[in-house]
Amino acid sequence: MSKDSKITKGMTGTAFKQIGSAIIVWLMLLLSNSVDSGSDTDMDFLFHEIRIWQVVYFLFLAFVVAGLVFALNIFSIACSLSKTDVKTHLIIQTISAISVLVMVSYYYITSIEVMRLSIRPSLALVAAVVLVLFFLYVLISSVKELIHCKEKPKSKYMVPAIILSVLLVLAVIYPFSYLLKEHGFTNYLSDRFALNTAGDNDICNFVNHGVAIDDTIYYVTDSELQRIDPDGTVTAVDSAESMNCMPVRYEDSIIYWKVENNNIYFCGYDTKTDTISEQDAEIYHGDYYGVRFAGIRDSKYFYMLGGSIWCVDIIDGNIDISNSQRYAWDTAFTTDVFILVPVEYSAFIQEYGSTDSGVYCDGYKISRRYSREVGSVCLYSKSASGENYVDNVRACNVYNGRVYYVVYIDSEDSYEIYESGPDLTSPTLIGTMPRNPDDRYISPSIVASDTYIACIYNGDVVTIDIAS
Repeated sequence: MSKDSKITKGMTGTAFKQIGSAIIVWLMLLLSNSVDSGSDTDMDFLFHEIRIWQVVYFLFLAFVVAGLVFALNIFSIACSLSKTDVKTHLIIQTISAISVLVMVSYYYITSIEVMRLSIRPSLALVAAVVLVLFFLYVLISSVKELIHCKEKPKSKYMVPAIILSVLLVLAVIYPFSYLLKEHGFTNYLSDRFALNTAGDNDICNFVNHGVAIDDTIYYVTDSELQRIDPDGTVTAVDSAESMNCMPVRYEDSIIYWKVENNNIYFCGYDTKTDTISEQDAEIYHGDYYGVRFAGIRDSKYFYMLGGSIWCVDIIDGNIDISNSQRYAWDTAFTTDVFILVPVEYSAFIQEYGSTDSGVYCDGYKISRRYSREVGSVCLYSKSASGENYVDNVRACNVYNGRVYYVVYIDSEDSYEIYESGPDLTSPTLIGTMPRNPDDRYISPSIVASDTYIACIYNGDVVTIDIAS
């Protein structure tokens, strides 16, 4: 075989594959748009923080692999132009094709098996399929040519190829090694599809520091667990130096925590027997200000403390906090460069449901947030058909398919209390509550039961009959 024939073979047999390899960058970056949560609910915020590590590592892998593949193929073209070294660029093409296919596999393995996401039809998915098919073609054709190529590559040409190939292998291995580590959101992601994303009927009561059991409302103040009867009578059930917590209901019991002498105690109040069990949570002494949220799922009590979510089994209405296990951590993803979200808005709590992130009711997402356009805190109701809102809403509750909310009017000395359907249209004024115009930063709370609601503001309680 003449030298000219070898040069021609190097160019005509690989030019298309080399050009295709060089434009890999934009195709790989499109891949991050080909998966999502696979849910009809609005979970963009939910996956914002727990997906960011995947995006960071994927972009790292994509840029490194793309850069090295580009460098390898430029070197491959140089080898094609050499007098004898056809085999070197075939080896390079094989290595680069394998690396790209492994990189694509890494992305979809982490997306589907680790992040629990689903593939969605999109232009990015089409690009990914084209990418895979193209590099399968490159791999198969390069291997076939290698088998029939009897030449030996020149060592001087193989040195840079070996160096780049080693870097390429390391770039692929590094992100895969990350999957072997223990991650703070692994348990949460495994359980995600079992969560009640439609919203527990009691979740707004919990967020508003209240519980309804057997049509009786219980409420936690800064220092007391109170029972509020339909006629507005308030009875102290338990008291402490500090008890500003998020109580939760488990069957006929209320689980809450309190602080005495700088020690934290987790308590269970049995409403049937009117008895309280409490335990000294010595493992959390000094950290009680970090207890923020709580919830119940699958006979487990979940609570957030110190940036981590913990869980403990509930047995006969009681918990043994000493047997609690860390369930999720690093719930606010942080790096040395930036912090994405405050820790209290964790992925677990967001999906479990809070009035800040929104609860779901009869196809509507109901949320309360500040609106720059309106200039006040608004209550929003969003559905497939559109969005409605009410401005100047200081408190809200969603219970038994109905929405209850408190409206603040700057010129008045009272709050207005409304009831409406989940679409927020045709609200009904059901009551008012006196307020002190000077208390601009004290907001009321609403706790609902089957036949009445209780509005609590600055120590005052107003109950309203909703049985009709």
